Amino acid sequence: MSETNDGNLEFLFDKNYWMWGPCFELIFSFKNKCPLPVFEEALLADSIVSRFSRSIFPSDTSIRYVLRSEHWKTPIGFISYQRDRGDRDDHFFSTYPHQVERQCGQFMWRDLEDLQPENIQSVVQLYVGLIAFVRRLHTRLGFCQAFIHHEDNPLFGDGILEFPGVLIYDSIAEAIHIKSERVVKGYYALIPFE
Repeated sequence: MSETNDGNLEFLFDKNYWMWGPCFELIFSFKNKCPLPVFEEALLADSIVSRFSRSIFPSDTSIRYVLRSEHWKTPIGFISYQRDRGDRDDHFFSTYPHQVERQCGQFMWRDLEDLQPENIQSVVQLYVGLIAFVRRLHTRLGFCQAFIHHEDNPLFGDGILEFPGVLIYDSIAEAIHIKSERVVKGYYALIPFE
């Protein structure tokens, strides 16, 4: 996809859906450089991604995308940015609390293990759609690792590239019934790209 049509996206024109935190993130870590135009071309080649080119705030220069998945109740808007790590790059895809709440309901991500059944199913569906997206994107870009997490829940620090694959919360991997290669730092399930 490339540009969004406005059907079913009215909520994205409300600036409250693009503010505050903590954010839900996908972090794509590369062993080498990955220029933003290369990353964006691969994103837009995916069938669930479209560019959201509307300005939300005055002087807004943010790059925004909308992802639609058959697994989700509603489209989700993400903001994208690149972090230069010297000899390599990370690309971030972040969305804001109101958008995640619209999809999954309201709860604290640090209490993931204590979720009620009505919330866990929508979180599982969010992850199923995102894991499929990450795997497709990996075939185009070959990043070393993808990390799907919420800023409200712990994030481990440097040394992350020693674990190639997709890192998700272990409790989510169990709920999805997806086999992990190992548990990292006692909390994250490492699942293969394929």
